[in-house]
Amino acid sequence: MAKFKKAEAEYQWSNQADRFDPKGDCYWTLHPKPNACEKCQDMAGKEFMEEPERPHPKRYINKTVSTHEYHMFKGGKQIHLRLKGVWGGLTTGVWVEVNGESKGSYACPPQASHSINLTGDEDTPVTWKIRLVAHGSDNIEVDYTIIYEDWDD
Repeated sequence: MAKFKKAEAEYQWSNQADRFDPKGDCYWTLHPKPNACEKCQDMAGKEFMEEPERPHPKRYINKTVSTHEYHMFKGGKQIHLRLKGVWGGLTTGVWVEVNGESKGSYACPPQASHSINLTGDEDTPVTWKIRLVAHGSDNIEVDYTIIYEDWDD
C-alpha cells in the first residue's frame, strides 16, 4: 500500500474534474505485486481518502502450552510468535517447529519472553503448520500468541 502527498495528488488530478478532490494531507492507493491474490488485485489502483481496511486482516491465536500445541492455517509470508513464561522452573522452555522444520528451543522461565518473526518460503498464501512443545521442569505453562494475516476464505 502506498500513501501519496496531497501536492502530488493535486498535480495528477488538476485536469480531471470527475475525480474526487483529496481533503487533508494525503490519499491511499494499493499497488499489488503481479502474483498477488484476487482480493488484492481487485483493489489495484483504487484511491482512498483514509487508509483502507486490509484485504487480509490480522488474526491472533492466544493460548497456553503446557505439553504440546499444533496449529495449521493459511496466511501471508510472515508470522509473528510471542512466548511468555508463566509457570515452571529455570529450565522451562518451548521447542518451535514450523512446517516440519525445527526453528529452535526458547528458554521461557516465569516472566521471560521471546518474540520471533518467521518467513515462509512458498508463494502466498502460505500453509503454516506450527507445533509448540513445552519442555523442562514439571507444571510448565507458557503463554503464546501467533499473529498472522488471514488468507482463509
